[in-house]
Amino acid sequence: MMIDATQSSQALLLAIAIEKSNATWFHNCAIRFLPYDTALSELLEELSREELSHRDELIAHYESTYGDLPEVETAPPESLRNYQNGLKDIQRHFFVVDEVMAHTILEKALEIERYTHHFYIELKDRVADVESAAVYGRLSEYEREHQQLFLKRLENDGDQGM
Repeated sequence: MMIDATQSSQALLLAIAIEKSNATWFHNCAIRFLPYDTALSELLEELSREELSHRDELIAHYESTYGDLPEVETAPPESLRNYQNGLKDIQRHFFVVDEVMAHTILEKALEIERYTHHFYIELKDRVADVESAAVYGRLSEYEREHQQLFLKRLENDGDQGM
């Protein structure tokens, strides 16, 4: 079922909120990984910057399509926050201190990227506006690439005894 223009603008605001939330989450993870795995910390920081770039692309698209952003920010969906907050098992330390903690965070990162990828695929298929569909399609590909990074890292860590 296609979504109308009002729903499309609301979906775009939700996408902006998701990208901002994901950027913050990846940035925090980058800090947590810093003493444990600097290469992974740098990768997570790069992903945080990419998410902010995606947010900026979405803001530009919103402004060119609908005008100024509303003053009230849209909150990310509860289902995404459940993924982001699902680390209660490893809260004993802020910094990553062992393989189990590292693996758990990487699995959550993969779930977040899957969630975001599916969100964009669904939007791409439901918006009538061709330009919006192209933006969502492009972002879904970026999120798919991020999934592949985490899958590869989890696979490599599994091969090394994680």
